[in-house]
Amino acid sequence: MTGPAVVKILVTCEHATNRVPPEFFRWLDSPGARADLRSHRGYDPGADEASRELAGRLKCHRIVGQQSRLLIDLNRSLGHQELFSKYTVGLDPAIKERVVADYYEPYRQQVRQWIVDQPKGCPVLHLSVHTFTPRYRGKHRQVDVGLLYDPKREAERQLCQDWARRFRRQQRQLCVRMNQPYRGIDDGFTTCLRQLDSSPQYAGVEIEINHRFFKNNASRFLSIVRSLADSLRAIPSMPWAGATPPVAVSTQPH
Repeated sequence: MTGPAVVKILVTCEHATNRVPPEFFRWLDSPGARADLRSHRGYDPGADEASRELAGRLKCHRIVGQQSRLLIDLNRSLGHQELFSKYTVGLDPAIKERVVADYYEPYRQQVRQWIVDQPKGCPVLHLSVHTFTPRYRGKHRQVDVGLLYDPKREAERQLCQDWARRFRRQQRQLCVRMNQPYRGIDDGFTTCLRQLDSSPQYAGVEIEINHRFFKNNASRFLSIVRSLADSLRAIPSMPWAGATPPVAVSTQPH
């Protein structure tokens, strides 16, 4: 008799940096663009650090984006109105095609390939790490940490509910919400991977952390990330039949 399957975890970070490839500097060199690059519009403050800490704590593989979403948004589908920013949406079609070919597709293909390369029947948990701004369009967001998933996918729903319960015990003062400040079925990389069905046992969860913690107290921010990792590892079994918890994941480079 074979033993229970081991959950393989992948951590990704689509908005890890505000870097811009030199060849595109001239389109993002206005005062407004430079200001946006330094802000949440250009990247997710703290997301790179959070993804690194999470992957290290879970001893799993990590893949991160290498350029600002003001060039192209790795978390948007092709054809989405926000795939290109207001600074790049008007670029010549041939240049936009090159951006897709050189920066967008290689990242997405790297993630897809990692998933399909896992052993047949192996449960895959994909954690896409993001941070969000405390105020949006003048309104204060009443959430500190969000777990985004597809409510119609039973494994994701059960996982996030159990995960949130355990996380709240460690971080009682935080406001933890399901599918906030965004919906788990909105356009995003996890949504795309579910549609492609890269693995019959794929589960995708987008983690959203209020970036005020990172900006105000980096140590507090990292303690939240560690609690996320520890509470996930504490789940006795994943919602896939026979799957052992992520603590059993073999160490991979990250």
